Amino acid sequence: MPVVRDRRVALAAGAVVANIMTGSEFERLPAPARIRVAIASDAVDVTADCSFGNVIQGTAISAPLEPAAGVGPRLPEELLIDDMADAGDLILVRLRTGVAVATEIRTLVRIDFV
Repeated sequence: MPVVRDRRVALAAGAVVANIMTGSEFERLPAPARIRVAIASDAVDVTADCSFGNVIQGTAISAPLEPAAGVGPRLPEELLIDDMADAGDLILVRLRTGVAVATEIRTLVRIDFV
């Protein structure tokens, strides 16, 4: 059960992270898997786009606020996506912030091969 954690600190207003999975050995799945994506942010107006292969899981999904400073994301509390993906699928999790302050966004991608 691989877990990919990503932490982005001081993202400027309007910043976009093209894919938090870039460079991960699990960016492209070696086998079918259940994928869970959870996100926590310290500011409002943070959204995520998520797709597995050519299947769009969600666009402009609002990221939940963290329950306390530096906490999260937690499963299942901040779970945004829970679905299946096929072998060879590219896992894409794009982050976007629209707030006018520096933002911290933490993302967790849990992969359970089936």
